[in-house]
Amino acid sequence: MKSLLAIVLLCILFGCNAQKKQIRKAKATMFSYPDSFALPCSILFPIIPKYIQGKDSVIERTLTVKGDSIPCPEVAGKTVYVKCPDAKIVYKDVFRVDTIQVESTSKLKDLQNKFNSLQADKLATDKKLEDKSEQSSNRLWFIVSLGILLGGMIWFLIRR
Repeated sequence: MKSLLAIVLLCILFGCNAQKKQIRKAKATMFSYPDSFALPCSILFPIIPKYIQGKDSVIERTLTVKGDSIPCPEVAGKTVYVKCPDAKIVYKDVFRVDTIQVESTSKLKDLQNKFNSLQADKLATDKKLEDKSEQSSNRLWFIVSLGILLGGMIWFLIRR
């Protein structure tokens, strides 16, 4: 009878706590050490970059160099200057902007939303576990008191 009561008491107290304890430890570890979870997450949820070649942009700059006056040989005692024409130099600069785009930003937003919901779940689970712990503590004292009462009744019946 005592062994049956002890088995029932142990099953009630420790039946589901092992799995809940493992889940609670895993969540606490994940949120305490996010760096250790970064590699598995990057393997399971890779970010695939996409290379986008940009269009060429041509920028033209025109530089005008003024022509100089060159003296010609003297004719009849006068020096005549000949003006050289102005020169135009055109510079063409070609620019291209290539981009690397993350394939699906919606996936990243979904992961961020899931992470935020996991954090909210962790807080809610911690609160529930605290309540359950208090409940199981109360249940333990209730079962212990019932056991003492039952033992007292059996002792009283045997002594009579």
